[in-house]
Amino acid sequence: MFIIYKIKLFIFLWKRGLKSKYVHIGPRFDISSSINFEGVTYIGPDAKINGKGKVNFGDNTIVGPGLKIMTSVHNYETNLLPYDGKNDISGDVQICENVWIGMDVIIMPNIKIGEGSIIGARSFINKDVPAFSIMGGTPAKVLKYRDKADYSTKVKEKRLYLHEKYGIK
Repeated sequence: MFIIYKIKLFIFLWKRGLKSKYVHIGPRFDISSSINFEGVTYIGPDAKINGKGKVNFGDNTIVGPGLKIMTSVHNYETNLLPYDGKNDISGDVQICENVWIGMDVIIMPNIKIGEGSIIGARSFINKDVPAFSIMGGTPAKVLKYRDKADYSTKVKEKRLYLHEKYGIK
């Protein structure tokens, strides 16, 4: 089973011209959306990313297990009930650099997750996440903000967890 996962991950990354050394996607992933990685990214097991939109992961992004990103949702305002299956609402998802997303987070279409933000486990993201914010809940709301001076110092000094883990200078 582990061998099949490694082959599936290799093929997925190879088709996108990516080095698996800098992108880790845990086992049992299902990705049908267009996806782009701007740098080092870690995505835990059981990730599901699907829809007609695109997803962009910024550098040094860490995602816990069970991530769900939907880049398309059904439109209920159609001539048929419950929906017609033709007029889906689609949109891209932008995850900026140095973002930490907890376990079992759901992200809807047309969302931007701001730089340096943290999203708590089991949060439902249906609106943009401000930079440096710490969000949680269903629907998610801002709980507090990171210290911008501390954040800027760590970025300037290149104290980035995934870069250290993979030996990237």
